[in-house]
Amino acid sequence: MKILLLNWKNGENDPFTYFNKCLQNKLYTLGKRSEILELNENFENNFLKNLKEGIDFVITWQGIASNLLNKKTGRNLWDEVKVPLFCLHGDHPCHKLQNHTAISDYIHHIYLAPSFCRYANQFIPRATSAKFTILPNIFPTVSDSERHFSGDYFIFPKNHDDTQEMIRFWEEKYPQHIAKTLKEIADSIKTEYLNSNLKDHHEIIENFIDQDFLEKSKSVFNTKNESLIRNHIHAITDKFYRNFISENILTSLPDVKIQIYGRGWERFKALNNKYHSFYSFDKAINGDFQFQSNYGILDVAPIYDTIHDRSFRALSQKNSFLIASSWDAAFFLNREFKGLFFNGKNNLLRSIVEDIIKDPDSHRSSATYFQSSYNQFYGFHQFLNYIECQI
Repeated sequence: MKILLLNWKNGENDPFTYFNKCLQNKLYTLGKRSEILELNENFENNFLKNLKEGIDFVITWQGIASNLLNKKTGRNLWDEVKVPLFCLHGDHPCHKLQNHTAISDYIHHIYLAPSFCRYANQFIPRATSAKFTILPNIFPTVSDSERHFSGDYFIFPKNHDDTQEMIRFWEEKYPQHIAKTLKEIADSIKTEYLNSNLKDHHEIIENFIDQDFLEKSKSVFNTKNESLIRNHIHAITDKFYRNFISENILTSLPDVKIQIYGRGWERFKALNNKYHSFYSFDKAINGDFQFQSNYGILDVAPIYDTIHDRSFRALSQKNSFLIASSWDAAFFLNREFKGLFFNGKNNLLRSIVEDIIKDPDSHRSSATYFQSSYNQFYGFHQFLNYIECQI
């Protein structure tokens, strides 16, 4: 018997190949056989071969392949083969909706943010409820001899979609009443972040989607399906959240040395700020160097109540992170760790950054203690036991 890890190589910067290799190594340490199965033209034959040998269960990222059908019967594949599929979702359900909607007693949708899970259970029909769990840090920790820091600057790894371009696109593409609502949503998201970032921005979005808005939107989006319209509005405006915060980081720290890795920063490159330099991403598996600067990384969580995988990867390099998130460390770890999290209120980011520049070792020590606490509460063996208890 073995565990299958489904891999799709076409994601931006190919993160799943790296994630699966890390996951496979963790499973190996706990005595589990696993195989990474590529979702390509050979998938069907390779899957059937593994099925004959015996499969404990299957793990996929972001729900990819959860909606596969038997071409002959039209039934969901996982119902047909009666093999549990665990979908680990790090994205909000409004994105790639088809990867969140498969209904089967053998499919388990597991979300890595409570807010994602709430939305899935409220707005997506399902046979069994979506569940929230905290993912352990799956990235391999370097040894002390491999530990390396150089460069007095922050690194900010983030692909960027320009919020000014977003708003311009809304104004050009949609009727005035739709564009006006989208801009009001964006303003409300911005205001919440600058005041506290303690509210799910999808609840903010939902406040604007009343019955009148849905009715007026049906002709615009050429559908009478209100659920599709709702998810589409959430998907459109969700992107504003992380990208506004990303832009706010650079505008709040114009005189701080930052290396930015990712696409889409043309408007900021044109400013020719001598403190900000821009580079392209390679594949995720080749990115360890991004987590080895003396000041650590700047990061932006996809929503207020979670932590991003890049921060965990920094910890695996025994370095520090500073993340735009209001993750409740006091609730989950019994300690606040205030110096690791920030929002847009009262120059909080600048205050923490100045402290890091004065004493990067102290900030790194705080991150190390965070990692130790996190691993104690959320180890990989606990995660695997949680998965196996669902079967």
